Order: sequence, then C-alpha cells, then structure tokens
Amino acid sequence: MEQVTNTNTNTDVEIVEADNALVAAFSNPTGNALYCSRKIESMADKAALYNAINSPDVQISDHVNQVIVMQDVIVQQVQVSRRDAAGRETGEVVTAPRVTIVDVEGHTYSCVSVGIYNALRNLCSIFGAPSWPDGLPVVVRQINRGSNRILTLDAAL
Repeated sequence: MEQVTNTNTNTDVEIVEADNALVAAFSNPTGNALYCSRKIESMADKAALYNAINSPDVQISDHVNQVIVMQDVIVQQVQVSRRDAAGRETGEVVTAPRVTIVDVEGHTYSCVSVGIYNALRNLCSIFGAPSWPDGLPVVVRQINRGSNRILTLDAAL
C-alpha cells in the first residue's frame, strides 16, 4: 500500500488497491481510505486517478436508464452538507461516499450517492472485486421515494 500525503492539510490518504481492501473502503465510512481497483504505479497513473476524482467526464445521474460497462471503480469518503426535503442546506456536515466508475473506454462517471455505493458493494459481493477487463454492464436507475431520489445500479448481462 502506498501512502500519499496531501500537503495542503497534512492529512494522510491511503490509496488501497488490494481486493480485500474493497471491504475496508465499504466498512470504514469515515476514514481517509481511497479505494481504486486499478493498479497505481506511476506518476501518470496517479495523475489519471486524480483527474478521474477531481474532474470526471460526467455525473452518473445524467445516465439514468442507460448502460455503463464498468471496468474499474474508485470509492472515497467525502464531507458534504446535509440538505432538507426542500433542498436547502441544514448546516450539518456528514460523510458520504463518492463513487467514480471508469468504463471500458476510459470515460469516468461520478456521484456522491449512498444508493450507488450500496449497489456497488452488492455487485462486488456477487461478481467479485474489480477490475473487470471485459467490463460489467450495469444500468443506472433512479428510485423515487417521496421527495428522495435514490440512484442505484442493475446488472445488465
């Protein structure tokens, strides 16, 4: 495992690549672990990882009812402001999972979503941990529960 130090905040971020580390990413919702299913060996790999997290190609929510052929995933816990039912910030800061999916063509799809996080955890339990070289096709779905909109993934084999 490689330790990368963020010099702006002096907070250590652990980039975890091993399959069993996926369990750690799912079981430690408040930690600084950054799970990446791709091997991160070079500076170019680190730059690609940073760009996938910092400026993904699209938001997952823009692809509801569309198929994404997932190859790799990145999971990171982030701090976000909680919103009330009307969409106004409450002032409370909570930890939430940021998921970035990398498809077989290298496009990146990102969201902060407990629903996508839970769906990914279930997919990995059944299909095994990524990387999936041939891809794992999924369909992005949105479930409406009252005023809540929950994103999830369906296997599309």
